[in-house]
Amino acid sequence: MHVVPVQLPLICALSKIRIAVPSDLRPVEARQNILMAVQELGSRFPHGLPMLNPVKDMGIEDPELLVELVNQIEKKLFAHPLHKSSQDTEQIKCVQRKAEVNHEIQQLKAKMSLESCFIPRDKSNEQIHLRTEHAKPLQQLQDSVRRIAEIQLECKLEVNVDEYVESTVRPYLMDVIYCWFKGCHFCGDYEMTEIFEASIIRLARRLDEFFNQLCAAAHAVGEVDLENKFAVGSESLQRDIMFSNSMYL
Repeated sequence: MHVVPVQLPLICALSKIRIAVPSDLRPVEARQNILMAVQELGSRFPHGLPMLNPVKDMGIEDPELLVELVNQIEKKLFAHPLHKSSQDTEQIKCVQRKAEVNHEIQQLKAKMSLESCFIPRDKSNEQIHLRTEHAKPLQQLQDSVRRIAEIQLECKLEVNVDEYVESTVRPYLMDVIYCWFKGCHFCGDYEMTEIFEASIIRLARRLDEFFNQLCAAAHAVGEVDLENKFAVGSESLQRDIMFSNSMYL
């Protein structure tokens, strides 16, 4: 086993892995330790040693280097089988449509949970914790209810706008119903709120009745798409112990 000098032009790549090299490699034991260290790295990284990244590992921000990285990525993209495939455009459209459908489903569940604000229940002192996706729909609902109260004032009807909004929109169960729509178990649902379990079940059943009424109203005015959405909401709500036939309330 010998130590062989290597010229820099012969080096094609550098790894980010470093090993400690003794200052004197003439003893056989020192060279044997280096060989064992290299063999151990080979077993730890069977697919090749991780390469040294000049941008991430060395902090080099040379524009020429960045341009070279862009060119390398473009070459990889052009070499990919999908780039030469005639079906890539259709596949991309299918993937995009799938992402849009998933987004629509999440939006629909958030909107369906918004209907729980209209279910009458006693006022709660519990601190309401809303998800990010609920904040905007709830604000839009409150603005619409406030506009209705303001129109009543314009028509000389006695109404307190703030009290009307607060009594009409009750978002205490929004998060609970949303998680139920997403498939959560009932034991996880009632732990999210201070409302009693039986009250949650009664409110959920009232919400299902409300969905049925909205579905019938949409059918009466010919809004088929809206009718289907309310029907989907009702189907997502009717599951597990909340709608068990043996449940006594």
